[in-house]
Amino acid sequence: MSGPRLRLSTRRAPALAPRTLVPPARLALPEIGRTLEARVLDARDYAIPRGPDRVAFDADALPGALAVRCRRAGDRFTPFGGGERRLKTFLIDAKVPRWERGRVPLVEAAGAILWVAGFRRGALAPVTAASRRVLELALSPPALPR
Repeated sequence: MSGPRLRLSTRRAPALAPRTLVPPARLALPEIGRTLEARVLDARDYAIPRGPDRVAFDADALPGALAVRCRRAGDRFTPFGGGERRLKTFLIDAKVPRWERGRVPLVEAAGAILWVAGFRRGALAPVTAASRRVLELALSPPALPR
């Protein structure tokens, strides 16, 4: 049980396996039925996305390779426009059921959480007027059940 939700299952759903993402690329996340897409775009006339499934970062302020992983005990996250907080608390406040928290993709740059995919971007590498290139990350919608 997690909040008002009850999950009945004979086994635990697989956690997200760690992967490396080198933009531009499409990265399949079969454990959760989604795809992570990374595109590098020119910053001129770029419109910052507003939804939680698409975020933008200053590409020149990030390393060439990003890590995609699930949460770990003790993870901390600094949301854009907010102070540092425990990732566990963030996911609880976002009403993510306990059994799904290990399946939420985290995009990490140089050891810091860049994006809690589908929920909130981190404070690292904001797009500013001085940005020349934008790294846009997008999480595809979940696959429809058959």
